[in-house]
Amino acid sequence: MGETTQREREVMIVKGRATAKSASFILISKVLSFVINGFGLILIARILAPSAYGIYVVAMAMAGFFSIFGDFGIGQTLAKLSSEYIAKKDMKRANGAVGGGLVILIALPGTLAILTIILSGPIAQYLLGNPGYTFPLQLAAVAAFATVIYGSLYSALIGFGMAKRIAQTTFIQAIMQAAISIGLALLGFGALAPMYGISISFGIGFLIFLYVLILECGIRPGTSFLNMKNIRGVFNFSAPLGISGAAHTIVMNIAIVALGIIATTQIVGNFGIATRVSGTFDIIVGTITLSLLPLFSATLTEAVGKKRLSSYFNYSVYMAFLLISPVAFYIAFLSKQFTYVIFSGLYSIAPEYVAVMAIGILISISSTYATTLVIGAGDTKRVLKYGLAVILTDILLMVPMLLLFGGLGLSLIVFITEPIIANILYLRILRDKMGISLEIGRLLKVALAALVSTVLVVPISTLLGTNYVLSLVISGMVMIILYPPIVSLLGGVRRKDIADLRIITQDLPIINLIVDVFCAYMIVVAKKAGVY
Repeated sequence: MGETTQREREVMIVKGRATAKSASFILISKVLSFVINGFGLILIARILAPSAYGIYVVAMAMAGFFSIFGDFGIGQTLAKLSSEYIAKKDMKRANGAVGGGLVILIALPGTLAILTIILSGPIAQYLLGNPGYTFPLQLAAVAAFATVIYGSLYSALIGFGMAKRIAQTTFIQAIMQAAISIGLALLGFGALAPMYGISISFGIGFLIFLYVLILECGIRPGTSFLNMKNIRGVFNFSAPLGISGAAHTIVMNIAIVALGIIATTQIVGNFGIATRVSGTFDIIVGTITLSLLPLFSATLTEAVGKKRLSSYFNYSVYMAFLLISPVAFYIAFLSKQFTYVIFSGLYSIAPEYVAVMAIGILISISSTYATTLVIGAGDTKRVLKYGLAVILTDILLMVPMLLLFGGLGLSLIVFITEPIIANILYLRILRDKMGISLEIGRLLKVALAALVSTVLVVPISTLLGTNYVLSLVISGMVMIILYPPIVSLLGGVRRKDIADLRIITQDLPIINLIVDVFCAYMIVVAKKAGVY
């Protein structure tokens, strides 16, 4: 990070603590949710086997193709607008924003879901060449819509500061999804089992969120929900985000369907494992990113100096990099052990996809936060422009990459090419328009420390051979021991970074204990190395 005044540092820490406290409730619930759903995913993947799991992936991809606009950017829009209006104590406009968002959700994603259900028969017979896909496509459409409406209100509640309610509902939804999916899979429902689990659990979660908005947040359904001025206001802000998201969804789902046609559902199933594992990193990146959107919006509204805004941005990217880098390299280098232990040896191709995914997530951190900052500034047209640039590149690369490398080619496009292009575009606009430059030097030191630590544990994994469980455990323990001193020696962590990390997390249950132990160990090794 660049040098900041003591006052700027104090303000940054205060805002960091507020954001961290809000995000921590959601983060903890997401960790528990991930453990629950991860356990369910492992069991379902083992019960269904690659071919049946591939049917599930293809069906969800086709449904996603018709739900190309996702939530039409409503989630991010409501997170920004609701936090902005609540800060101004303008409940009338907050009510109008939520109402307008719900109307757009019913009008666009809802209509597309119905269209998918109506056209599922012809799609299954003439496009996929298998009438047996008809009902899976219909159920996948329902599951996709349930996910969309749930996610939109989830984001709205972030803006209202209802982190505890979000955490509680997230946990309930995860329990229901895992229980229904596993239960139906054991009863022989095959590829339909996880889709039933998604549809029912996210549908109930949406109703809980709606209840919280009405009874606890003061949202009043009524004529304001049908106010065209409110609807237009939300639509104008969300439309560029929706179209940009649609561009990415189109490419992703066409590519998956094309992969299913060119290769087999078994290949698709292996690729599906990589996309699911990427959810591991979303626990940290996704939660912090959504929590940062209200912070960036409020900071920009306050018209703070470019130096302070640059500090917020670089601090956010740096902290995420510090936490995620060792995990990303660990999974990338030990992807075979990781995949075989978690999903079994049936998914023999998945490790190379998982390795690419892990590195890609690391590359995407800065572009993800840069996108959030641009949205916080209200420049959604820029997001649309850059989204179209990314999809054009994907289209040019898709056919040759799929034909030459199959599932690996798709992994390279999705997890490597896209974040690289996004970084080039968004970091340039931050530099040119906002005067914010990414302090890449320290990020490279952190990444190098994580890489060196991982390289040192690889021989241990090799010596343990096919005992993959023991290999992961021992390698992980050695990684935890090696990473702090190496990142300190390479200058990736300084004294004030350790102090700030402790202050920011001191109010967070469980997390503060983990951070305290991590920081205490880092201080000891840094002092011994003479760099503290």
